[in-house]
Amino acid sequence: HPDAATTTAELVAKIPGLRPVHVGSLDAAAPVESFTAVLLQVNVRYKTRAAIRITGLDI
Repeated sequence: HPDAATTTAELVAKIPGLRPVHVGSLDAAAPVESFTAVLLQVNVRYKTRAAIRITGLDI
């Protein structure tokens, strides 16, 4: 839903160090959520703050 995407992007933009990136429909959510679970496990296991960064976007 376009309104939900806009609201979410506005919330993400308020978080320091984050930028919203529209990646398509909700079909893209499953892989993103799966990778989030991987990051959580890495951070718990290694007591760190691992993250991902998408580069090369001029936004």
